[in-house]
Formats: sequence, structure tokens, C-alpha cells
Amino acid sequence: PSSSLDGARLQQQIRNSGLFLENKLKHSAEKETLAADRKAQLLQLQQAAVASLTQSPEDKPLKQLLQLLHSALNKLQIQQLQLLEHPMLLSLELPLATDRQIEALQLQFHRKQLAQQTQWEVLLQMDIQGDSLQAKLILQTDPMSLQCQIWCETPELNARLSPHLEELQTRLEQLNLPVRAIEQIKIKPEIAPFSTQVAIIDIKV
Repeated sequence: PSSSLDGARLQQQIRNSGLFLENKLKHSAEKETLAADRKAQLLQLQQAAVASLTQSPEDKPLKQLLQLLHSALNKLQIQQLQLLEHPMLLSLELPLATDRQIEALQLQFHRKQLAQQTQWEVLLQMDIQGDSLQAKLILQTDPMSLQCQIWCETPELNARLSPHLEELQTRLEQLNLPVRAIEQIKIKPEIAPFSTQVAIIDIKV
């Protein structure tokens, strides 16, 4: 978690999201790299909790912790299977610290190979003081252009966001991204349908 999230840090968070742990192990990643991996951390915590539970088998908080860890690992494994089945789509959830609270930042990266060019779509979803916000970025490579669509759950959040759109455009252009349009939309962007499907293997068995 961090109060600021730039491109380099986002890339690092994705690498350490747990989705690529087995790939790191296959390529003999250094221990320092593995120590930062979220799935590796969850597995270590699970092992410690199981060891503690053998000593205190009636400890309710430990049992609850193990259930939460099991659910978190199941979710990660489902995301890994979905990435394996649909390599053009990466869907993940990252923790983001805001106002001393940790909130979930949901991201989806979708690569589309069109006839003449590659198109990237990034869907971002987060809550701002209880109101949901979704932003869809569409990046075309030839010629390069960026379109940004922002949907707000409430008119109040929409009004709060409006004065900052010019600043957003300026920051994107500072990153050498040619902005074609930034618009607030009334229809919620749709996520890719197979990103929410349960993988064909039931990992709970």
C-alpha cells in the first residue's frame, strides 16, 4: 500500500501480485524477489497459522484467519487460471492506501489485436468515500492516441471530478500520451465477460 502510485510502482505491484509466483520459481528468482510476492507471503502466513493451530486447536481467531487465507489463495489461483485461459486479459486487485485506510483498486488490462494495430484497454475501478468510480482508458498504437472515459456512481462525485479533468489531461500529456478525449460518461463501462467467470477447475475440491 502507498499513498502515491506511479507507473513504476504499479508495474512492481503487478509483478508481486501473486499471479506470477510459479513463473518466478521456474526461473530461479532471487529470495528478495520472492519475499515481496503476495502469494508467497500468503502461503508463508498460512503455514505459520497451521503450525499455531496445532498447538491451540480451539483458537477461533486462528481458524478465522485460516479461512480468510484459504479464500485469498483460492481467488489468486482462479485469477491465475483465467490468465492462462485468456492471456490477452489481465484482471487483478491491488491494495491502495488512502486517508489511512486500505482500499481495493481493481484493474483490468485487455489487449486487442486489430487488423492494422494493437489496442490496449485499461479498466480501473475504485471507491471514493463510498461512491464508485470507473475509468476506461483506450490506447491505440498507430497512430498513438488515448481516450479516457470516466463514469461516476453519483452526480455529486461527477461534480467533484469535473474541475480536475484539465489537470488529468495535462498529466497524461506530460507522459507523452496524445490525449484524443477525456469525457465523463453516463453508462458504466463493461468489463470483459470472461474476467468474472469461475475457472473450469474447482480448486476448492
